[in-house]
Amino acid sequence: MDIILPYKKDYIERENNKKSFFDHYSDYFNIVCVEEYNERYEVFNNAVAESKEEFVALADVDAIIDIEQINCALFELECGADLVYPYDHVINVHPDGTHTDDWPKGFEYGLMVMFNRKSFLKFGGENTNFKGYGWEDIERYYRALNAGFKIQRIKGNCYHLMHPRDGFKNPYFSHNMQLMKKEKIKWQKKTITLDTK
Repeated sequence: MDIILPYKKDYIERENNKKSFFDHYSDYFNIVCVEEYNERYEVFNNAVAESKEEFVALADVDAIIDIEQINCALFELECGADLVYPYDHVINVHPDGTHTDDWPKGFEYGLMVMFNRKSFLKFGGENTNFKGYGWEDIERYYRALNAGFKIQRIKGNCYHLMHPRDGFKNPYFSHNMQLMKKEKIKWQKKTITLDTK
C-alpha cells in the first residue's frame, strides 16, 4: 500500500510530526511524501494515478494509527470495501506528551482514509474545486456515499499530533463549506427518498 502524504514545513511541530510519521509507518508501507505543491487535491490525485498499488491511503502528517488497525482496514478493502477509515476515535497528543480527548465529535473523517485505488479513480478522486484547507474530508465522505461506495470503519484510536492551525484563516473556507453542504444535502435527499419508498 502507498501512503500519500502532502507536507509543508511551516511550524517546528509539523517537522517533528513528519519524523514521528516516518518512524511509525516506513517499515510497513511505502510513503509517497510530496513537499512542493499548491493544493492538496493535486498531491492525492496525481500520486494515486501514478501508484501501482491496489490500495492507497490519503494521510495527514499528524495522524498516527496502530499498524494492526491499518492491517484490519486492508482486510476490509480486500473483502470489497471501497473506502475504509482505520479508526473511530481521535485523541489529541500535545507537544509536551499529554493526551486530551477533546477532538470535535462528528469530525472523524480526515487524518487518514484508505481506498481501493480503482474505486478512487472511478470516483473521480479528490474534488478539484477545493481551495486551501477545510471541509474536504467531510465532502469526500458524502460524495462517496452518493457514489454508492461501500464504506467501513475500524475500531481504535487515531493519535492526532497537535500543531498550530491556520485553516480558519483560509479566505475560501466558506466556499469549501458550500461544496461539502452540496454533497451532504444530496445524500439527505437520497435518504429521504429511500425512507418514503
